[in-house]
Amino acid sequence: MATPAPQVLAPALTALNDSMVETYHEENRGIPRQFARHITTLGPEITASSVIHDNACGPAVVTIEILNRISDKSQHPTIMATDISPGMVRFGEKTAKSNGWDTVTCDVMNASKLSFKDDTFTHSFTNFIIPVPPGCLEEIHRTLKPDGTAIFTSWKSNGFINLIRRAATKIRPDAEFGEVFEKERIAEDEVRKNFENAGFRDVHVVARAEKLYFKDRAELEALLFGPFGKFITKTWTEEEVARLPDVAESVLTEEEAKVRGVDLTACVVTARK
Repeated sequence: MATPAPQVLAPALTALNDSMVETYHEENRGIPRQFARHITTLGPEITASSVIHDNACGPAVVTIEILNRISDKSQHPTIMATDISPGMVRFGEKTAKSNGWDTVTCDVMNASKLSFKDDTFTHSFTNFIIPVPPGCLEEIHRTLKPDGTAIFTSWKSNGFINLIRRAATKIRPDAEFGEVFEKERIAEDEVRKNFENAGFRDVHVVARAEKLYFKDRAELEALLFGPFGKFITKTWTEEEVARLPDVAESVLTEEEAKVRGVDLTACVVTARK
């Protein structure tokens, strides 16, 4: 089988990732944290002897969820957190240092070309890598120890991105979104097949839903004008940008308007090497 080409993240997307660092939790209203809180309860028990990869770690939400549960630092597992975004890695390093988490190391690394040796990790967590690069699953498989566990989330549907797309195309019918926004999300069967093709066994895929709420107009605007919105509207006129909240309100579905929130559904995968 040919080796998939490693991921080369477009400069614009790298800049997007870096710009999201300080606002990541606020913009997503804790959504990555909600999923991270769930997935870190899956798989084999995490102990002091565990060696964990927080893959495509973003601002280390998986690492934070794991270590917040373990008050005795002598029982902390070894965690290696990696991301292709230098800004995200710096945030992870700052978080680990401020909490005195000496078992955590952070490094800039390409998810489709990891520098770790074969058979390194007992657990590998990947919480919403966007986009999923060619070779990513194969690298997770390679770096897991025999019988190691991969736990992975990917969007099945993302109501926030869909809302931005609907509103943006009302303002600019020819709006360009880039790969993050244009790629359709994939269903459970395709996710399962991708893992099996990468060599995994005991692959289990379930859909898990959460809500992203915006209780008032101010919170909706904060979401729309966060890094994702800025990425889409960077070539827009001031007048076009100013229209975005009103248009977004107008394209909310009846249910979204009623609950002041959008649905986010993830495929949650557990698999063994």
